[in-house]
Order: sequence, then structure tokens, then C-alpha cells
Amino acid sequence: MIKNGASTNKSLPKSLIIQNPKSGRSGETVYVPRKLLVKLTDYVKGNDIAKSERIFPFSYVAAWSMVRKTGTLINIELRPHDLRRHAPRMPQDLELP
Repeated sequence: MIKNGASTNKSLPKSLIIQNPKSGRSGETVYVPRKLLVKLTDYVKGNDIAKSERIFPFSYVAAWSMVRKTGTLINIELRPHDLRRHAPRMPQDLELP
């Protein structure tokens, strides 16, 4: 579950706290681009998603399968870990703020 009590204004933090992550820790902080955080917050509020509900109605296995199939479509070997590893570097590589 993702916890974020902020609104979509300028005070919106640039991070989310994931409760009960796979690592077994009590929570993990994930830093995301502000635009994505605003869209995600609006989506959750617009669809009346409760704090105890999944934001996206599919499992880890289904998400893993989607990533692999996408890689196959563009003729590369792609794994979810590749996306997690490279996503934090994207703003640096694109010279975004």
C-alpha cells in the first residue's frame, strides 16, 4: 500500500511511503517526479481508492509478465528490475530538474 496524505498543490512531497514492502521492513520511501506524484494522487482520489486497496488491480506476476511482453514487442530482453534500476537515473540522463 502507498501512503500519501498530501494534496495536488505545491506542498506535495516528492516521495511516497510504501507500507509493508517486499523487503519486510515496516516502510520504504520512494522518490518520484512531482508530475507523476500529482497524477497518481489525482487518480487515487478520482477513483475513490481506499488506503487499504491496491492502486492498480493486478498482481506482481501480471506486472512482470507485461514488462517481459513489452520487451519482446520491441525486440529486447526487459525485466522489471531493469526499470527499477534505471528509472532513478532518467531525470539525470535527460538533464531534468
